[in-house]
Amino acid sequence: MSRRVRGRGARLALATLAASTAARAAPMGPTTEAVAVVALEADTVNEHAAKTLTNVLRGQVLDSEEYTLGGESQPLVATAYQVKCALRTLRTPLNDMTDLAFDARCLQRIGERLGVKRYFWGYVYSDGGKPYARVHFWQQGEPDRVLTLPYEPDRRQLVGERLYRKLATPGRVGDVTLIGPARLAGELYVGGQARGPYEPGVELTLGEGEHLVEVREGAKVLADARVRIVAGRRTVASVVEPDAAPPAPPPPAPAAPSEPARGRARAAWGWAAVAAGAASIGAGAAMSMRVKSFDDDFASDPAFVAYSRGARGDDMCEAAERDVSSPQPEAASPLQIRDRCGAASTARVLQYVLYGAGAALTGAGAYLLFTPSARASPSAKGSVSPVGWLWQPEVRPGGAGLKLGVRF
Repeated sequence: MSRRVRGRGARLALATLAASTAARAAPMGPTTEAVAVVALEADTVNEHAAKTLTNVLRGQVLDSEEYTLGGESQPLVATAYQVKCALRTLRTPLNDMTDLAFDARCLQRIGERLGVKRYFWGYVYSDGGKPYARVHFWQQGEPDRVLTLPYEPDRRQLVGERLYRKLATPGRVGDVTLIGPARLAGELYVGGQARGPYEPGVELTLGEGEHLVEVREGAKVLADARVRIVAGRRTVASVVEPDAAPPAPPPPAPAAPSEPARGRARAAWGWAAVAAGAASIGAGAAMSMRVKSFDDDFASDPAFVAYSRGARGDDMCEAAERDVSSPQPEAASPLQIRDRCGAASTARVLQYVLYGAGAALTGAGAYLLFTPSARASPSAKGSVSPVGWLWQPEVRPGGAGLKLGVRF
């Protein structure tokens, strides 16, 4: 008798747990559609990464406003065999071409078995000793979307978030690359939510609008940035370190320095600004040479040229973003093209930032050096105006500079 009671109690507990899980994944409204996440496939070395990323993706669906979580399944290959898919070209170890073994009929049957019109599927593989996640978003009657991202265990939440947003809601998100001081190290937070360790060059995929990005050490904010995202665009944002302490109250004003002392200080600041501006313009020129190096690689590297020919006239970078593979022999993979295009895009942005900063600093230094102090005594009425300098900073697509002239 007591065993029966305990058995009923166990069944009741299991039923309650199932009901609570179902309630968590229940639709938010009668029109909310269910989306499944097929457990990601992986070789033995990447099994833990595949399991972790599968759970992150399922959490993203549960937390989304667009979908509710549908039926679960066994890992990808086992699910495919259950629905009689003929995986003739499937080979191990897995690579960036493994997904070609799953044809349209196979994917349709998987969707029918799961009872959904949309589902995530894919796998984790190694390339050069580094793990990558290649994930698809299958949609009944619509084009399949695919994205490959490096998998980093410390940033698994960020990776899963990017995969979900870029595949499920591509029209409502944009990418941002964060740059900052090389010495900066801490935890990355977006809107108050932890996203793993920060390092210069980390990429985020965020919804359109304004976001607060912070680098923290415990409760202390080391640096932050306000990022405005435009859907479908890639931007670069700088995380800036706040002042270490609030400014102290100003001391009593000292006696005004003599005109010669004021002139020497003004000249010192002017030369410092000119030097900093020249250094920034030099860094911009170095970045321009790096951009030219990228362009030369695209035009002369056999692997990139082969990919471009296979892209059928499309822009190489746009074709790689759509994960188009080239039929040309020895052509670069879409992942290689995307990595090179991303690096080239960042270099192009940085060169103009450096040129602009250099022009502004050089112009400010020239102003301090070649114009009289605002406190200088005005010339007597009717006296001849002194000779002066005219300056005008300018930034052009090919570089930056400073126009100087003489005023009589």
